[in-house]
Amino acid sequence: MDELIASYIENTFHPDLNDTIHRAFALMENFQLPDYESEFIDLLMVEDLDSPQNTQDHFTTILHKKLDEILHAHLIKPLEATHLHEKVGLLTALFNIQHLSDYTSIIHTLEASFDDLERLSDVLSHCCEMSPLAIENVIDEFNPSILESLKQYVYGVERDTNTIMTDQVLLERKIIQNLRLFKEFVKNDAKPVTPLGLFMLESDALVGQDLELYVPFVDAQLKHTDYPKLAVDVFSLLLLTEKGYLNPLGEFKKCSGWLLDDLTAISKVDPLIVSLSSAFEKFKHVKATEAENT
Repeated sequence: MDELIASYIENTFHPDLNDTIHRAFALMENFQLPDYESEFIDLLMVEDLDSPQNTQDHFTTILHKKLDEILHAHLIKPLEATHLHEKVGLLTALFNIQHLSDYTSIIHTLEASFDDLERLSDVLSHCCEMSPLAIENVIDEFNPSILESLKQYVYGVERDTNTIMTDQVLLERKIIQNLRLFKEFVKNDAKPVTPLGLFMLESDALVGQDLELYVPFVDAQLKHTDYPKLAVDVFSLLLLTEKGYLNPLGEFKKCSGWLLDDLTAISKVDPLIVSLSSAFEKFKHVKATEAENT
């Protein structure tokens, strides 16, 4: 940071705001904003010609403008009344997301089916000290394509990284990818409702656990007689588990007795799950073939 700017900040602003301003300048440097110091230097070179308060106000106005420029470049427009520390928080998240060692929770959120603002706020909250609600409350507008850009970036990092992942992390990645395909598979349903397994994923549940760990959270939602929906819910829960990912039909056979605890429900759901599993496998084969041909 230029010495003139550093001295002015040190001698003008409250220590708490001083720290926020230093973080703002560091972010401008990190995001490689061109020639970001010159306007501040020009202002401070003639500060004797204006009142201290006017100079201070002008300084913070320029700072807000510079941070907005970076946010706009990332397709986000903050509310006009957004505080400086909130803009710093948003930009900190946008910078930090490029340097994570584990993107599991980010992937969960990006693949969730809740609305775009909720997903964006949740992703950013993983990478800064702001809560999702606090982030939602300072965003005026954003281009939803930022979510697709984040997806491409995250999956690109996973493809390109040389980091050695543990068997468990690799398994979790495969389960999440499989659930992504299942989400695409069921989204054309005439009555689209988020299956319970996808709901658990969107709620940041750990994937790859035993079925017994998930059921207490959704048990009440399995007690109904809409058997086609029940089959989709059960199948999606199976896909959330390690054993169900590897062999959903076999795992259902083992667990159906205690999972549904109703012979009628089991007899109705069993053939539906067999049919669902077959259709999903065909869907995945088609998607894999399409990917090979592109």
